Amino acid sequence: MRKPLVAVLMATFNGEKYLKEQLDSILNQKNVNIHLYISDDGSTDQTIYILKQYFKNYPKQFKKLYHTNHCHPAKNFLSIIKKIDINYKYYAFSDQDDLWLRNKLNRGISKINSGNDLYGSKTINVDKNLKFLGYSPVFEKKKNFNNAILQSFAGGNTYMFNNKIFKLLKIYSPLKVTMHDWWIYMFTTFLGGKVYYDHKSFIKYRLHENNVNGHNLGLINKLKRIYIALRNQYKIWNDLNIKNINKILHLGTKNNIKILKDFIYLRKLKFPILLNKINIYRQTRLDQFLLKVGFFLNKI
Repeated sequence: MRKPLVAVLMATFNGEKYLKEQLDSILNQKNVNIHLYISDDGSTDQTIYILKQYFKNYPKQFKKLYHTNHCHPAKNFLSIIKKIDINYKYYAFSDQDDLWLRNKLNRGISKINSGNDLYGSKTINVDKNLKFLGYSPVFEKKKNFNNAILQSFAGGNTYMFNNKIFKLLKIYSPLKVTMHDWWIYMFTTFLGGKVYYDHKSFIKYRLHENNVNGHNLGLINKLKRIYIALRNQYKIWNDLNIKNINKILHLGTKNNIKILKDFIYLRKLKFPILLNKINIYRQTRLDQFLLKVGFFLNKI
């Protein structure tokens, strides 16, 4: 029986410290074949040297190394989608500093084969030495556009998606987005695609001093999110999201177009109680409370 083939899309930038461990964990995936497409965003350390060694030693798995100057991980990830000309059944994102458990890709493949368009999961959070720190929060509410318009549902480093989503992203996705994972969640659900959120985790998410996005655990990080909201960052992000979604209105379902229009209208008001009428929501009680406060303060 032929092993399934997965295109793994990795964005790198000055990742020499942990890159080898992650590449080895990808190569060690069980019962799958791998094609790696890697885009480096102007590394000045030994990242390129390390990558060239892997391209030399594993020519069947390492397909393309792109050199870019986006200075932004989301642009870098989405630019890889634009450049791949070969169609695959499965696509996966990879960060440069995680560690994948051997069944990570198999798990995503099984859920996509079950009729889902996008797969994401919680993560096992570890420190720079892979010491266990805890799990990412479990999101219990439905994964649909009602939620996607307000937040992502999982880290992009856990994402897998099918060929249908890949083809549409290649045509319609802009490079300027809030973050690639949030955008792809919005994009997929706006089209009416099915999303699977895995309560199990097959990835060790390494938290260290050079993380771009960090995590949402602990009081300090919750306070950071409040600070971000108060300085209008969510408002800026939502302006960009609405601008991008408006460019693909013809792809959306009638219900999701209505949700988008209601959200745009709600942002002009100061009556958080109307949130219940249009049924948009974030995943946790704290975030839902902050959402209502944000609407009242005109910060959404």
